Amino acid sequence: MIRVGQTLRIWKGYWNIRVSKSKYVLLLYDGDRLVMAWRVGLGKQNRTPEGKFVIVDKVINPDWYRGGRRIKFGDPENPLGVRWMALKGTEAKTATCVGYGIHGTWDRDSLGKNRSNGCIRMLNEDVTDLFDILPQRGTPVV
Repeated sequence: MIRVGQTLRIWKGYWNIRVSKSKYVLLLYDGDRLVMAWRVGLGKQNRTPEGKFVIVDKVINPDWYRGGRRIKFGDPENPLGVRWMALKGTEAKTATCVGYGIHGTWDRDSLGKNRSNGCIRMLNEDVTDLFDILPQRGTPVV
């Protein structure tokens, strides 16, 4: 609980994310110091690209677009969960990777498996924690 007159500390870390595809884990670092680790789900048929990315946008209760169709948040066909963090490639081999991101899921059974269309899936409660820690843009993801 925050109290009137209380001094608050704001942690301005050098946040960076590393994803281990072989271990199905997303690791949050402050510089070189590991802060948190979460179990994730990845893309089927090796669709999760490897390389350097950066978070370019964050959305609460995201809509999903597929085949030119908008699927609103809350629709059973929308797999994005409660948070979306859009990724943009920052090197030649990832520059053409579009539409990828880190997002939530209600499907606990999809973690530790390759079931998404290529995105990194986290439980809704986990992606909400990560979302709240990170700035709107600029966090590196490898």
